[in-house]
Amino acid sequence: MRKEEQLNGKTIVVVGEASDICIIQPLERRELALLQNELDKINLETDGAEYLFVGIEISDWNGELSPWQSAPAFGNKAFSGGAATTLQYILQQLLPHLQEKYGLKDDTRYLLGGYSLAGLFALWAGTKTSVFTAIVAASPSVWFPKWDEYATQNPTNAQFVYLSMGDAEPIAKNPVMARTGTNIKSLCVLLEKQLGETNFLFEWNEGGHFKFPEIRTGKGFGKALKRLSNKM
Repeated sequence: MRKEEQLNGKTIVVVGEASDICIIQPLERRELALLQNELDKINLETDGAEYLFVGIEISDWNGELSPWQSAPAFGNKAFSGGAATTLQYILQQLLPHLQEKYGLKDDTRYLLGGYSLAGLFALWAGTKTSVFTAIVAASPSVWFPKWDEYATQNPTNAQFVYLSMGDAEPIAKNPVMARTGTNIKSLCVLLEKQLGETNFLFEWNEGGHFKFPEIRTGKGFGKALKRLSNKM
């Protein structure tokens, strides 16, 4: 089952049936065209595990997913720091809607994740609430100004965190993107210290930032689902 619906001004895409696991992912409209590739990768990684997938279409990527305001990093589009509003929407509007309409229970385990800035949003959201059992961040925007400092002072509440990065991202010509290599290594050390080796997983992917984002994200969710199934 795949359906699109409107919920308080946002388009949400729901795939699957009620389960004790729900994946939530902020998506751009162009990512929706590749969504089946991502779901196929999740199913391949997990041998067809049951879950409910919920995508939230994000119309203002820099605005709705950035944890705080920041000057433009690419082009002239600034980051307006709307992540708190997006998280509030997920917690106060989306989750109650899913429980009422799709039969999710109070003990449902929620996985939050995404690619690039959506991955950073997921990492940030994991420091703000304990609702999300697992966080999946594929090629997250850890170059974001002051993120290193924030992560050091604000530990995650998730039980499991998955990170990945393209092996060509640290050698990108853009100096902002090139910071990701150093920053992702620092974050890995931090999360492994917080969570331990069994509750944290990092993987390198082949290529730069824009190579098969839906496959990388699907792999991350698949690995998280497998880890949770083995432990819980």
